[in-house]
Parts: sequence; structure tokens; C-alpha cells
Amino acid sequence: MVVVDEDVDIFDPADVEWAIATRVQADKDVIIIPGARGSGLEPTHELRGVTAKMGIDATAPFGGLEGKFERTSIPGWERINISDYFR
Repeated sequence: MVVVDEDVDIFDPADVEWAIATRVQADKDVIIIPGARGSGLEPTHELRGVTAKMGIDATAPFGGLEGKFERTSIPGWERINISDYFR
């Protein structure tokens, strides 16, 4: 599970990845829960129905990140139609 702030579009994988890349310190913002309930079909663990879960806090720290950096964008990206390049 990944938790993000309101300024991140949860339906845009690139936006969620951006939040992870810019707001996560792995030693502080990632939690692993061993021995959690999982699917009985989970093939990677010896005990059926037991697995590990992971949570990522990709929220901005209190006080925010305003003015620290800005998101980059590709100029003209919104005018590109990908179907123009494929037949």
C-alpha cells in the first residue's frame, strides 16, 4: 500500500512513482509486516496463507515541500498524440 497527499493523482502511476521518488526515505517511510494473512495461493512462502505486507508513506513531511523543488514536465507533451507514431 502506498499513501500519498492530495496533490498526487492516485490514478496516474507516474504521479505515484514521483511521490515515492521525491518524498520517501526508506529507513523512515517503509514498513514491513511479516507473518501477515495472505492468499492461500501465494506460492513464495512455506506457510500457505501467510506472507509479508509492505506499506509506503509517500506523503510530504509536516511543513510541506513548497519551494523546495518543482515538478518537471516535457514541453509540448500535451499536444503529442501517440497514435500518430504507430500504424
